[in-house]
Amino acid sequence: MLAIYPDSNSKLNESQDNTDMAMMQANLVHNSVIYPGSAAGFFDDTGTRYDPAAAAKAWGATLDWFKQYL
Repeated sequence: MLAIYPDSNSKLNESQDNTDMAMMQANLVHNSVIYPGSAAGFFDDTGTRYDPAAAAKAWGATLDWFKQYL
């Protein structure tokens, strides 16, 4: 599982440690990434919170993940 988190969503980010722990206990491949300075929806190029730099990095990480695990 690849989890991509915005920096500004503290409620969502609070779950990151629990998610990572559950994945480790289940012996599942996973990676969690928080994109500094980003807001929820940072990858939505039709929204007001769009962050092109963070979105490009997240998309690159997604493609790399797919190449490695799919």
